[in-house]
Amino acid sequence: VLEGIRCYDTGELPEIFRLSDHIRRLFESAKIYRMDIPFDQPALEQAVIAIAWADDPCILPKAKKNDTELAATAEAHLREVVASEPEWEQPRVLLSRVLSAQSRQEEAIAFLDDSVARYPKSVLLRTTYSRQLVDAADYKGALEQFRRLHELKPDDAEISFGYAMLATQQEQWDEARPVWQELRGDPERRDEASYYLAQIEEQAGNDDLAIGLFGTVTGSELKVDAVMRMARILARTGRVDDARDVLQRARIANPGRAADLYIAETQVVQEYADAEQALALYETALTAFPDNLDLLYNRALFVVELGDFAWMERDLRRVLE
Repeated sequence: VLEGIRCYDTGELPEIFRLSDHIRRLFESAKIYRMDIPFDQPALEQAVIAIAWADDPCILPKAKKNDTELAATAEAHLREVVASEPEWEQPRVLLSRVLSAQSRQEEAIAFLDDSVARYPKSVLLRTTYSRQLVDAADYKGALEQFRRLHELKPDDAEISFGYAMLATQQEQWDEARPVWQELRGDPERRDEASYYLAQIEEQAGNDDLAIGLFGTVTGSELKVDAVMRMARILARTGRVDDARDVLQRARIANPGRAADLYIAETQVVQEYADAEQALALYETALTAFPDNLDLLYNRALFVVELGDFAWMERDLRRVLE
C-alpha cells in the first residue's frame, strides 16, 4: 500500500499536511490487504517527523522541547527497525541524520562506521558516511571513503567528482590527476575537470600545460576564473603583454565580470610591470566603474606602497562613504 504525504518548507519547522489523517488511512488500506504494520499510529507519525527533520539538520535546534522528545522517540523506533531489519539501508541513513540533527555527530559517525564495516559494498551507506565525515571536517577520512566508493562504482560521475575534489583539496595530485582526466570525457563535467586539472598542473610546475587546460574552459561560470588564473601564470613566466591581452579580450566577451577582470589586470600590472602603467589602468577602470569598492580599496593599498598617503586617504574615504 502507498500513502503520499505532503511536507512544506515554512522557513522554520516543516509543516506536514494532515499527518494523522494520512497515517490513519495507511492503516486502513493495510487492513484491507490483511497486512500487519508492526508499529502503532503515533510511532509512525513520529518517524515521519524525524524524516522531515533528517532532511535538514539545521531544523532541530529550532524545535520546542516536546518536539525534541518526539525526535528521541523516533530515534528509538528507528533503532528497532535497524535491529529487526539490519540489511535495510534507509533506516540506518535516517538514524544517522536524526543523531546529527540532535548535535550527536560523533555518535552518528560511529554508527555509520559500524554500518559500513558490516555492509562494505553499500554505496548508500558509504556515501552517507563520507558526507558525514566532510561535515565533521575529517577530510582525510572522507577521502578514504571516496576511494572505496570509486572502486565500487568507477563509472559514477558524481562519485568520481567528489573523489577528485577531495584528493585535490588534500593535495594528493597524483591521485586526483587521472580522475580529472577521466572526467574530462564527460561533456557535463569537462569544464570543471579541466579547471581543477589545470590547477594541479600549475602546482606541479607544468605551466604551459596548465595554461592550455585553463584555455579549454569555455562554457561555464568557471570560464572567467580560468582566464584570470591563466593570466597570472603568463605574467609570472614573463609574458605580461599576453596576460593583459587575455584579460582584455575576456573583459569584452564577459561584460558582467568586467570589474573583476579589471582588478585582475591591475594586479598583474602592478606586480609584473611598472607603477605608472598600473596607475593609468586604475584610472581607466575607475572611470568605467567609479563606485567599485574593490578597485578603490586595491588602489589605496597600492599608492601606500608608493608613499602617497594623501591619495590613499581619499580612496579609503570613498570606500567608507
